Amino acid sequence: MSSGGELRDATEARLRLGGVVARIEGLYAALLRTRRPDRRGQLLAELSEAGARLAAEAAPEGLAASASWPLSRRERRIRAAERGARWISTRCR
Repeated sequence: MSSGGELRDATEARLRLGGVVARIEGLYAALLRTRRPDRRGQLLAELSEAGARLAAEAAPEGLAASASWPLSRRERRIRAAERGARWISTRCR
């Protein structure tokens, strides 16, 4: 059974991750609709920063990158979020 502190930390981590994903979605939606080149450059820079933050937030602590055991659904989703964040940050540079 986990303590209340661990549960609170996990909840806060999920909220932070959700906030970063929502930020990326908002920036991407704005990027699709903007016509001004200066605003587009600014949005791309912000999107790149948000992608790097997502990669940092989604990185599982203490988990080896090449685990030999099967990954849980949650771990696979985290890894997919990391890959997506890396893709966004490299594409927007």
